[in-house]
Amino acid sequence: AEAGLHASTSLTGLAVAVTGGNGLASNYALPAGAALTITPRPVTVTANSGTSVYGDAPVDPGLSATGLAPGEGIGVLTGLSSGFALDAASAAGAYPLAVA
Repeated sequence: AEAGLHASTSLTGLAVAVTGGNGLASNYALPAGAALTITPRPVTVTANSGTSVYGDAPVDPGLSATGLAPGEGIGVLTGLSSGFALDAASAAGAYPLAVA
């Protein structure tokens, strides 16, 4: 997984605008410098359950995720896969799926 992919991205030169009120910066005491902290969004990734029929090639049921930012889908999470090593000759039974 790409945890912390943008952890070292620089925000130097980020412009901050004063909004609200009359919008005049002279009405505010603005610090010469400040720190901006962006906290990671807690995301939970789950291997989906699925079924297959013995003799048929099983289909990987894939992954799902909760906690993603609005408008984002599972595709934004790179480097993840479900632990799926079954084939048409796998014996009938229950097999655990894992996120890797």
